[in-house]
Amino acid sequence: MQSARSNPAKFGQAFYQTGSISASLAPTAARQSVGASFVHADAGYSFPGPWKPRLSVEFDRASGDRAGGSYGRFDTLFGMRRAELVPAGLYNAVGRANIVTPGMRLEAAPDKRWDWFAVYRAMWLASRTDAFSTTGVRDSSGRSGNFAGHQIEARVRYWIIPSRLRFEFDGVALAKGKFLTEAPNAPSAKWTRYTSFNLTAGF
Repeated sequence: MQSARSNPAKFGQAFYQTGSISASLAPTAARQSVGASFVHADAGYSFPGPWKPRLSVEFDRASGDRAGGSYGRFDTLFGMRRAELVPAGLYNAVGRANIVTPGMRLEAAPDKRWDWFAVYRAMWLASRTDAFSTTGVRDSSGRSGNFAGHQIEARVRYWIIPSRLRFEFDGVALAKGKFLTEAPNAPSAKWTRYTSFNLTAGF
């Protein structure tokens, strides 16, 4: 007889950007040096059982720009928008720029057709004078603070036809904190809600 065992795991990655960037769109604009960074870390624990549940804690920090010195806003440049922070689809309020966010993730695969996960994270600005993440909301004075809010995300996927046709549901609820409600150009709504339904076919 074999006994099931838990499986702890840790993962991390870090990026640093350097070089130069134009200070504006003008052809004769001065060049500004770049110094930006991104860090991701998570530690998880996979529990025994048929559902294959896994609980993990995560941390992400992407630098933002500050007055004076080098340009500090991290730029993802290439690759998928869905990484650690947002669901697939059109939701683009949160990305790898000017953000500090710890989070907790629970995921499971009840059988070969089903899998799901849910994530909670709290979010702060790395620089309170830069726009928060990819929202475009900014307070150049820094008086609106640096707490952006709480985000809950969930995804459910199901193979309608195994290996051929898969259904996916994504949902997000963002409860806005002080910065996203008090910054000069912040929208008046206190919540952002997003849902999407997708079908993926393989041939």
